[in-house]
Amino acid sequence: MVKNLPIIVYTCIKSTYRSATLFLNNLVKRLSEVTTNQSDLVHIRLCITEALANAIIWGNKNNTSKRIIIQYTIDDRFFSISIEDEGQGFITKRIDCPGNNSNLLKDSGRGLLFMKTFMDEVVFNQKGNRVTMTKYFS
Repeated sequence: MVKNLPIIVYTCIKSTYRSATLFLNNLVKRLSEVTTNQSDLVHIRLCITEALANAIIWGNKNNTSKRIIIQYTIDDRFFSISIEDEGQGFITKRIDCPGNNSNLLKDSGRGLLFMKTFMDEVVFNQKGNRVTMTKYFS
């Protein structure tokens, strides 16, 4: 177990899948030192993967000169992360629910569903270009 908690990190990564993958692998390694709950780790990894992909594809429009700003906190009771892109944002209420029969075959919208299902708190800023997710450890 990590003794020097909380860990608070503010970083900026390139808007590329390689940078996102390197960041995520290092983060999950740090998280695994705080919680051994494999279900939590899998859910957190999935949600962050989706948020980073959304930032790269939808927010930054695959523009590798743009950045993704990340801030996270790891504590013995919770993990919280904010992921912000340089895009214009979106209105979350306009995203169709992928669980509706008419939306089952669409290739978008599932990431938000995963986030809202597997994280304890999911909040978007007013502009819609930053998501903050929190998971409380059991």
